Amino acid sequence: MAKGYGIILMLIGHLHVNELMVWIYSFHMPLFFFVSGYLFNIKSSFLDFSAGKVKRMVIPYLFLYIPMLLADLSIEGTLSTGKVLEHLWLNLLQQRHSALWFLGCLIVLHFLYYPIVRYSPNRIVGAIISLMLGLTGVMLWRNGVTGFYWNFDIAMVAAPFFYGGYLMRGRINEARIKKIKTVPWAVAALMVLAASVLVSELNCRYFLGREIDLFESLFREEWISYTAAFIGIAFIVLLAARWSVPFIRYIGKHSLLFYAWHFPIVMLPLLKLCNRMGIVHLNSGWMGLLQNAVLLIITLVILTILNELVIRTRLRFITGR
Repeated sequence: MAKGYGIILMLIGHLHVNELMVWIYSFHMPLFFFVSGYLFNIKSSFLDFSAGKVKRMVIPYLFLYIPMLLADLSIEGTLSTGKVLEHLWLNLLQQRHSALWFLGCLIVLHFLYYPIVRYSPNRIVGAIISLMLGLTGVMLWRNGVTGFYWNFDIAMVAAPFFYGGYLMRGRINEARIKKIKTVPWAVAALMVLAASVLVSELNCRYFLGREIDLFESLFREEWISYTAAFIGIAFIVLLAARWSVPFIRYIGKHSLLFYAWHFPIVMLPLLKLCNRMGIVHLNSGWMGLLQNAVLLIITLVILTILNELVIRTRLRFITGR
C-alpha cells in the first residue's frame, strides 16, 4: 500500500507542483528503498536468491527500457543504429541514466545486503554497516565524487533506508497500526505530517537551498536530510495502514511499470501535447493545482491501461512476473 502512495506522490512531484515539491522530494525516493528493505528476505540459497532477482528485477530492467529508449529517440528525432547502441550502452553502465536509475540501485542493494544480512552476527552490526555506507556516500557527494557505475554512490546513501525497512520487518504492519484507535492515530499522523513538512522546509531554506534529490546527489546535510526522509516515511506508513484504497493498492502491486514508464512514455508526451495546443503548464496557484490534477488522472488512466495490456499477455515477464 505504501508503494502505491509513493507512486502517486512521485507523479505529483514530477509535475512540478511548487507547493508540494519540497515536501514530496524529502522522502518519496527514500520511501521506495525503505519498502524494498521491508520486503527483503534471504530465506533461500544464494543461487535461488540470484535467480529470483534476475527474474523480478534484472529482466524488467532490460526490457522495460525498450519502450523508454524508443520514446527518447523519437524526441531526439533519430532512430540511427549508433544512437540506439549508445543508449543501450549507457543503460548497461547505468550512471544516472533514465528513470531506471532507481532499479539499478535496488539491484545493487539486494545483492549487497544478501551477505550483510546473512553473515552479520546481529542486526546492530548490520545497522552500523548501513550507517557507514550512508555517511561514506554523503561524504563522496560533498567532495563532488558522483556517477559511479550502477549508481553505487546512490545505493550507499540509500543503504540506511533499505536496512531501516528491513529492521522494521515484523515490527510494523497494517494489523498493528489498525489496532490504534482512530483519534490517537489521527493525532499521531497529523503530528508526523507537520514535523515532516517543517523539517523538509528547514532543510530546503537553510541547508540545501532546494529540495532533496538523490538523482542529483543533493543530500549533503546528512543529519537533517535523513531526519526529513524518515519522518516522511513514517507518515506514509501511518497513512497506508489505515487508508487502504483499492486502486492505490493496485498501483503499489504493479509499481514497477508505473514507475518506469510514467514520465517518458506518458507524462512527457502529454506535456508536449499541451504545449502544442497552446496550454501553458502551470506549476502553482489554484489553476495550476487543477491542471495538474487533470494531468495526474489522465496519466494514471493511461498507465493502468498499459499495465493491463502487459500483465494479461505474454509480455508480463517484463514486469518480473
